[in-house]
Amino acid sequence: MSSTYSTTPAPAVPPSRGPIRARIRPHLTDIPAGPAETIEFFFDDDPDYRSYLVLPRDAAYDVVSRMQDVPPSLSLMTAEIVGHVRYVLDTAYRDEADEPPALIADLILFIAAADDEHRRRIGRGYPAHVTAVVIGTATDGLAELRHLHETLRAHGGRRVDEAG
Repeated sequence: MSSTYSTTPAPAVPPSRGPIRARIRPHLTDIPAGPAETIEFFFDDDPDYRSYLVLPRDAAYDVVSRMQDVPPSLSLMTAEIVGHVRYVLDTAYRDEADEPPALIADLILFIAAADDEHRRRIGRGYPAHVTAVVIGTATDGLAELRHLHETLRAHGGRRVDEAG
């Protein structure tokens, strides 16, 4: 018995389904069965495909949140957010209009001190703040932050994507 092998690579076939999604599957009763959660994996455009995985609660929420991450971008930033970050990070800048509430100031200081993994996690809830802190703490970052803040102010404080 002999086999024939081809050295020609297989043609690239685009995936027939969209991106895979994940969500925590609610328990059938209001009482959780234990310290675990059921994750349901699915495709938006294929309602027949479903797969399930049971993980410890923290791991389950981590998997789902990682699959729903939206990368931080400049388009989320407003003059108010950049002004808050600038006020906290730049000791030479003290415009009272940009002084953040104590909670936001603490958040900005926490982001500035956090490692990359913690910044990524904080970025899920505060993507614009994390992006502004990353800009502000980079080499020549305060000058970049000042320029971004002035640009946003010149466009009426609107988000970068709304400013045009």
